[in-house]
Amino acid sequence: MQLIKPILRHEITTVSIKRDVCNAYNEMIQQRLAETTFTGCMSYYRFGMSGTNFVIFPGPMGLLWWWARKPVWSRYELAGSEVWLRARRRRNLIKTILLLVGLLTMAVVFRPDLLKRVPYIQTPAFVQTVDSAHFWINGLLEGLR
Repeated sequence: MQLIKPILRHEITTVSIKRDVCNAYNEMIQQRLAETTFTGCMSYYRFGMSGTNFVIFPGPMGLLWWWARKPVWSRYELAGSEVWLRARRRRNLIKTILLLVGLLTMAVVFRPDLLKRVPYIQTPAFVQTVDSAHFWINGLLEGLR
């Protein structure tokens, strides 16, 4: 769905896997299949009943899900995607900044003494802001208990 949504929203024209990535994946799958019984049998699993097996995944379905859960965009060739890529990078930057701010906030809430180790941020306005955030978050945590 993550590959199809940008196309349906007209943010990307086409998506295709890079040839070298596809070949490396197929080689890895065939190496894993070589250790199973599916390579020695004559069945519809194998192309032309005797060729390469393109049907069976050589591992648990949880592994297949893990590999396919999130596209690695550098493995794909995208056409008409310049605007979408810029917006995606911007969203990822915002998410990263919010995560860092959240982690810093949690660190200050649970270990207020950490700020005393950084002398250049000990201005009265900063200390008041941190105290207000600490009070607010502690109230929130008390309300959740």
